[in-house]
Amino acid sequence: MYYLSKDFLGKVYRYALPLVLCAVAYLNFVIFTVPSESTMGEVYRLLYIHVGAAVALYCTLSISFISAVIYLLNTQKALFYIAYSANSVSLLLSSLVLLTGMIWGNYAWGTPWNWEPRLVSTLILWLFILSSQYYMNYGEDSDKTFRVGSVFMIISAVQIPIVIYSIKFLDSVNQVHPQVAANQGLTDKGYVLAWILSTLIIPVLAIVMTVSRYLSIKQVD
Repeated sequence: MYYLSKDFLGKVYRYALPLVLCAVAYLNFVIFTVPSESTMGEVYRLLYIHVGAAVALYCTLSISFISAVIYLLNTQKALFYIAYSANSVSLLLSSLVLLTGMIWGNYAWGTPWNWEPRLVSTLILWLFILSSQYYMNYGEDSDKTFRVGSVFMIISAVQIPIVIYSIKFLDSVNQVHPQVAANQGLTDKGYVLAWILSTLIIPVLAIVMTVSRYLSIKQVD
């Protein structure tokens, strides 16, 4: 349905270089500077990316939700493009959240999958985002596709509270999902700084990707 302009991609690559360098510096800090966690060891570093990607996912889904709702009210195509662009980035982020969570789970639980509420709700959210992208990419370029796609994106976004609070569905005895920050498990300053950077840098990169996707669509529209 939408394609990336080669000329625009060239501009994106040029202007995105500073952000890429920041991301590389961040990864270097997380991998080589932050101390290992005494219980989980090196695999603990994945959680910085996992949490940062989750926060970024909530941001892009919120952008998608607001834009889709306003689009349904006044049918301005630009608003749909914003919602679609944010939803496209949300698919990448939700995939990253699932992947890093499963890698960590394989180490912590001995299996990459556990039918606990947070994982299940995140998988359902991922399936909704994937479905909306499939429908919008292969549907006709028409008002009907835009409206139905907007509804898909709204349904995806309203699942954010379910994913966030799903961790409360089980009591502390049966809950296997880590709650490091909530349990005040952060003691070393390096840990705290890494968490802060994760929840700032990755969402900023996600927003830049959303803007880039939107501008590329507008250029070919």
